[in-house]
Amino acid sequence: MVLFAIMTVLCGVLFLASLLTRIEPGAFGDMVAAQEAVQKLCSDCRGKSFEEIRAVCEEYENAVIDYCIFLRRGAAEGGKYSSLSEANEDISNYFPRFVSLSDDSYAIGRFGWTALDAVYEVRDLALHLSDYADYLDSIQEQAARTAGVGIFQKKGGFSSKNIQKTAEDFAKLDGSGVSFANNASLEHWLAYEFADYFFLAMIVIIVLAFLDERRNGLWHAVRSCRKGRASLGLTRLGILAAGSVLAVFLVYLLPLLLSCAFSGGPGDLGRPIQSLESFRRCSAAVSVGGWLAGYFFLKALSGIVIGLLLWCVLGSLANPQFSLGVLGATLAGEYGLYRLVPVQSAASVLKYLNIFSYIRISELYSNYFNINLFGAPVSVREIILASMPVLLAAFAFWAVLMQAKRRPEGNRDVLSRIAAVCNRFFDFFRSRFTVGGWELYKTLVYESGILMAAAVVIFSGALNFRGLNSPGNEVYMFSTYMRDLEGVIDGGEEDYFRRARESADGYQAEDALLAIDLVEAKVAELKERAEAGGYEPWVVYGGTYNLFYGSAADSVQRLNAAAAILFTVLLTAAVFAYERQSGVTYMLRSMKRGRYVLFRRKALAAVLAAAVAWASVYLRELYDFLNYCHPQTLGAPVQNIDELSRFPLKMSIVQYLAVLYGMRFVMLCFVSFAVLLISRLSRNVLGAYLAGTAVLALPALFLALGFDEMKYVSFVLPVSSAEVLWKMGDGSLWHALPWAAGAAAGTAAVLAARRTWCGGLGPTAFA
Repeated sequence: MVLFAIMTVLCGVLFLASLLTRIEPGAFGDMVAAQEAVQKLCSDCRGKSFEEIRAVCEEYENAVIDYCIFLRRGAAEGGKYSSLSEANEDISNYFPRFVSLSDDSYAIGRFGWTALDAVYEVRDLALHLSDYADYLDSIQEQAARTAGVGIFQKKGGFSSKNIQKTAEDFAKLDGSGVSFANNASLEHWLAYEFADYFFLAMIVIIVLAFLDERRNGLWHAVRSCRKGRASLGLTRLGILAAGSVLAVFLVYLLPLLLSCAFSGGPGDLGRPIQSLESFRRCSAAVSVGGWLAGYFFLKALSGIVIGLLLWCVLGSLANPQFSLGVLGATLAGEYGLYRLVPVQSAASVLKYLNIFSYIRISELYSNYFNINLFGAPVSVREIILASMPVLLAAFAFWAVLMQAKRRPEGNRDVLSRIAAVCNRFFDFFRSRFTVGGWELYKTLVYESGILMAAAVVIFSGALNFRGLNSPGNEVYMFSTYMRDLEGVIDGGEEDYFRRARESADGYQAEDALLAIDLVEAKVAELKERAEAGGYEPWVVYGGTYNLFYGSAADSVQRLNAAAAILFTVLLTAAVFAYERQSGVTYMLRSMKRGRYVLFRRKALAAVLAAAVAWASVYLRELYDFLNYCHPQTLGAPVQNIDELSRFPLKMSIVQYLAVLYGMRFVMLCFVSFAVLLISRLSRNVLGAYLAGTAVLALPALFLALGFDEMKYVSFVLPVSSAEVLWKMGDGSLWHALPWAAGAAAGTAAVLAARRTWCGGLGPTAFA
C-alpha cells in the first residue's frame, strides 16, 4: 500500500507536468490561465458553426501574435497598436495573464507558446468536426470504388473483404451527430501514456506479494495450514480483483478528475465519442459517457487478466529469483513485440494478443484495424474483448489449481525443469564470481536492478532538454544571419555582408538590413575581443548554447538534474539495505573480505548506478544538442560566446562540454555515495527508497519547481553543472563553490558509510 501511495503521487505529479508547456516556475500559472481563456473561447463558440469556430480561434491566435510582435518591435515599427496601454487593453479580452507579464520578455514568450498551443487544440477540433462527415463519406466511396478495381475483385480476397468490412462498420455512424465542446480535459488525459506503466507496475506488485512466502522460506508452513491452498488461492483472486479496481481508480480516474478540474470538465457526456479528435477512426457507436464507463470496466478487467497471467507463470516456478528473471524477460519480450511488429505483418497477432494491448485499451477504440484471421478480416477490438472472459476463466482456474496442487519440493512441471537447467548453466558462471561479481549480480537480479534500470531509461525519455527563446531579446533575423555565418573569422565576412545586403528585399528588407548591421558590428566586436584575449576569433551564435546550457535553460537543467538524482536514488538505495533486510549483515562483516573489500565493491556498484542515471539523462541531452547545433562551432574557443567571454580557462567549446558532462558524472557519483549512507542506515529496502527520495530527490524537485531556498540543501546545482560553468563566464572561479560543497557532502557520506560497515562503530552498530 505504501508503494501504491508513492506511485499515485508520482503519477499525479507527472500528469500535471504533462499539462505544462515546460516545467519551471510560472509554467503552472500559464497552464491554468491558458485553460481559463480556452474555456471562455469555447463559451464564445457555443452555437456557432464549425467555420465560425475556426474564425474565432484565428482571432485569438492573431491577438497573441500581434501582442508579442508589438512587445518585440514597439509602436515605432508599425503594427496593430500605437501604445502599450492599447495593446494591454486588447489582449486582456483574450489572455489577461499577458498584462501581468508585460515586463518579463521570457515569461511572455513562455506564456505565448502555452496560449497558442491551447488555441490550436480548439482550432484542430473544429477542423476535425467540420470534415468528419466527409471522412465517413470517403470510406464508403473508397469501398464502392475499389469494388470494381481488378486487384480487389479476387473472390474471397482479404483486401476486398477488409475494405467492405470497414465500410460496414463505419456505415452506422452519422457524421452530423458530432458536436463541439471543450475536449481539453479528455484529450490531455488520453495523451498521458505513463499511467499505463504505473498500472502495470501496481499489478506486478500485487502478484509479487503472492509469492512472498517462497522468498521468505515459509511456503511449506503456509501450504500445511487449513486454508493455505485452494482457499488462499480464492482469497488472492479477490485481492487481485480489488487491487486492479483500486489501481484503475488511482492512476486513471484521479488524473481524469485533475484534468477536468483544470480544463473545465469533460463537456457533454452524451455526445458521440467521435466528437473527440483522438477517436476520429473509431467505429463504435457510443457516447463519451458510455465509453468512459466501459473503459474503466475494461481496464479493471484487463488488470485482472494480466495479473492472473503473471501469477500463473511466476507461481509455476519454485525459484523466486528465476521467477523474477522470467517476469523481466516476459515484459521485455511483450513490449518488444508490441512496439516493433508492423501492423501489416503476418505476425501482427503477436502484437495485439499482447499484455500491452490489454493495457492500452483506449487504442482499441482510437485506432481501427482488422487482422487477417484465416482469410477473414477480424477487428482487433473484437478479438481482445472476446478473449478477455475466456482468458479470465482459464487463468483463474489455473491460478487456484496451482495454489492448491503446486508443491514446494520437486521439479514436476516443465517450467521448473527449465529453471533447474538454467540454474545449472548459471551456476557455472556464478561459482566463479568474485566479491565484485556477486555484488553486481545481487544488484541486478535480487534487487531487481535490471527492471529499475529499464524504468529509468523509459522515464528519462520524457525529459525536455531545451530552454525557451524569448521573443524580445534580439532583433528579428539576427539569429538567422549569425547561424549562417558561423565559423572562423577569416576575412570573408565582408563579401557575405555585401551579398546579404543585395539580396535583402521585400517587406522584410528593413528588418534584414538592421540585422546585417548588428551582425557586422558583432563580428567586429569578436575580432577585437579575441585580439585582446589572445584566442582565435570565431562567429558563434550563442543563442544555441544558451538554449541548452545557459540562463534560458536554467529551469530545464534543474529539472533534469532532479530527475538524475531521483534515478540515482532508485538505482542505489538497496545496495546496503538489502543485506540488513535479509539479516545477513553480521555474517558478511565477519567474513575475511566482507568489510573493506566488499565495501569497495558496493561503492563501485553505486558508481555504476550513477553512470546509468547519467547516461539515461545526459547522453540524451548531448544527442539532442549535437543534432541542433552546427558541429563546426565545437572547435571554437569558448570565449567567442558572449556570455562566456571572460571564462577563466582557455579551452574550446568541445572541451567546455567535456568538462560539463564530466563534472555531472562526478557529482552524480557523490550523490550515489550519499545514497550509500542512507542505505546503510535504513532497516529495509523500502525504507531506503523512501529516505533517499525524501532527503535527496524531494529538495531537488522543489528547487526545480521554483523554491530557490532549496539550492543550499540540494545536489541540483552541482549535478546540473551548467549553471555553475555558465556563471563562470564572468571570470570568477567562486561560482565553482557548489561543486566543492557537493564533493564535500558526498565524501563525508561515503566515509561515514565506510566507518559503519568496516567496524568504526563496533559489531552491534546496526542489526
